[in-house]
Amino acid sequence: MKKRLVVYGCIIFSAFFLVTTSYAEPIFFLTEGYKNGGADVNGDKKFQNSFASGTAFVEEDFNNFVHDDPITSQTYGDVTVDFSLTDNWNAQTARIHDGWWNWATGSSQGIYGVLSGKAVKNMLSPGISFDFTGKDVVTGFGVWIMDDGSHHRDAFTMTVTDLQGNSWVSPKLDADPGTGDEVIFEGAGDGYKHVIDGFLAVHLEEGIKSVTINEVLTPKSSFIFDHMQIYSKPAPEPVPEPATGILFALGLLGFAQLKKRWNR
Repeated sequence: MKKRLVVYGCIIFSAFFLVTTSYAEPIFFLTEGYKNGGADVNGDKKFQNSFASGTAFVEEDFNNFVHDDPITSQTYGDVTVDFSLTDNWNAQTARIHDGWWNWATGSSQGIYGVLSGKAVKNMLSPGISFDFTGKDVVTGFGVWIMDDGSHHRDAFTMTVTDLQGNSWVSPKLDADPGTGDEVIFEGAGDGYKHVIDGFLAVHLEEGIKSVTINEVLTPKSSFIFDHMQIYSKPAPEPVPEPATGILFALGLLGFAQLKKRWNR
C-alpha cells in the first residue's frame, strides 16, 4: 500500500511539473476605427477591464517631452521600457513628434477624446520594439497607432515575446482594409480613414519580455503611436532549480514503477 502511494505521489508531482512548465498564450486586443467612420471612442477599455482591480498601471501620453527629442529608455516605477527601431536606416532612434495634428486633422485635436499633443514617431522604420526590464513583470501593453498623414496606407501587427522566449503575432490592425492609397486632406475622398488606425494591445499574465509593433503594408512609411499603456505585477519568487529537477526525477521514477507493475 505504501509503495502504491509513493508511485501515485510521484505521478502527481510529475504532472504538476508538466503543468507548471506549460506556456499560456497571449490575448490580443484590436480596436479599429477612424475619424468619420464609426470609431470606438473607448477602444482601449476592453483591454483595461481584462486586468484585476488594483493591478499596477501607467499611461504615457508623451506630452511632457520635447519635440524631436530621441526616446530610448523610460522608467515607470519598477518597470523600464527600452525603445528601439527594427531598422534604423533613416534614424538611430524613435523621436518625439509634435504639431502633426495641426495639419493632418485640422481643428479636430483630441480624436476619440484621448489622442492629442505629442506622440512618438517611427522615423520610417518598419517597426518599433519595446523591451521590458526591472523588478516588476509586465503583463499588459497597448498603444494607439496613427498614420503620419502621408498618402500611404498602413496596417499593423504586434509581436509579443514572453519571459521564456516564446513569440506570437497578433491579427492585423487595418482601419480600412481593401482601400487603395488616398491623400490625407479634408475633402479628398475618405482619406481620413487612415489617420487613426486604432488601438492594439496584448495581455499575458505570465509575463512579457518584449513587444514589437510592425508596419505590414508599407514597411518604410512613417507612423505614430500615443497613449502607451502598461500593466505590471511583482515578479514571482523563482522556483529553485534543484527542487524542480528532483520533482521531475521522482515523477519519472513513479511512471517507471507503474509501467513495471502493468507488465507483470
